[in-house]
Amino acid sequence: MLGHARTMWTTLLPLGLIVASSALPAQTFPEALAAARRNDPIYAQRQGEVQLERLQARQAKLAYLPGVGIGYRESDIGNTAWTTEATLSQPIFDYDRWQQLRQGRPLSQRADANAREVEQDLARRVFQSMANVILARETLRALGVQVQNLEGQTARAKRMRELGQGTVTEISDFEVRLAAARANQLKTSSDLHSAERAFILLTGIEPQVDKVNVDAVFPQGPLQQREWYREQVQRGNLTVERARRNVELAEINLKRARAEYLPKVTGFVSYGKTEGFPAADDARVGVSLAVPLNSGYLLSSTRAGVELRRARDASRYAEEFVNNETERLHAQVSAVQREVAIREQVIDNAKLAVEGNLKGYQGGIRSNIDVVTAIQNLTDAEVALVSSRLTLASSFLNLEILRGVTP
Repeated sequence: MLGHARTMWTTLLPLGLIVASSALPAQTFPEALAAARRNDPIYAQRQGEVQLERLQARQAKLAYLPGVGIGYRESDIGNTAWTTEATLSQPIFDYDRWQQLRQGRPLSQRADANAREVEQDLARRVFQSMANVILARETLRALGVQVQNLEGQTARAKRMRELGQGTVTEISDFEVRLAAARANQLKTSSDLHSAERAFILLTGIEPQVDKVNVDAVFPQGPLQQREWYREQVQRGNLTVERARRNVELAEINLKRARAEYLPKVTGFVSYGKTEGFPAADDARVGVSLAVPLNSGYLLSSTRAGVELRRARDASRYAEEFVNNETERLHAQVSAVQREVAIREQVIDNAKLAVEGNLKGYQGGIRSNIDVVTAIQNLTDAEVALVSSRLTLASSFLNLEILRGVTP
């Protein structure tokens, strides 16, 4: 079972039919994920957005540092004069800048949460891309077995007809099912080609279809209790974390909006030199007081209050949503675990049914429809097992990501 301090990536379990056996190195999920980090344009774009957020956080942390200004002016009133002036200023009392400085920490935390979400989103997309390849590959394999069996039975029915022991109806039944299976092969081949192109677009790597595998995040044994997952989600879910930081930033923005009414006190040191006529030097040390008066500040404060209420509502919704998703995914993983075990037994029974119906048909106690149905049931059972295993892997991956695990 996964320990509290162990991530899902250290307990990877092959998916039986899903993992192709080969002596050569397979194209694994970690390899595809690393390639996608280097290639995927969406990932690069979102990384750029995270970098901008981090720069915004750094800028906020510099809000209360002193400022330096250098000015130059030229005048021609009577005689030409040139004045160069340098000023060093330091906020002494500026509540707006102080609140801007306080925004640095939540902005940095939100940027970190967004960076981890970018990784999680990439992991989901890579997994889904590989799952599409695997599902199409395994469906083609099952259809190939079905076509081979139907071709054999069609040929046998034709021979029996030539010997006067078969009927045209039997031949037609097998040929109809054979044609349908071949049509399904063509459609699935197209699906596989589309999945391959999507994989290439995401990773920049051309997949070796027979070797693509997902080292799926498979739960080993029973899951942790729902209560444990709820606690983990409340502490580590990135959507909740980002919503909480948005509330904190909205609260600070409201204080900043109200701070626009307050006076600002700034200390400064300046030195100016005038050349031309008259020439003069001017050095000053002083304190400036600014009292803003603007009717627009009232609207800024009202707007900030509305944004704070929206942020709080969004935070409450995020917590309720992830709690609901935790319940849903936990129940789904538990159910699909049992479903996979049942489907494995179904395949064993379906193989026995095909063998029994073939012998019964040859002995004259089973009809051709029984044989066709048994072959179709085996194909459906094999595809359903692969689909269920991929669903289990995907659901557990999402459940682990929900509690904040990052690949």
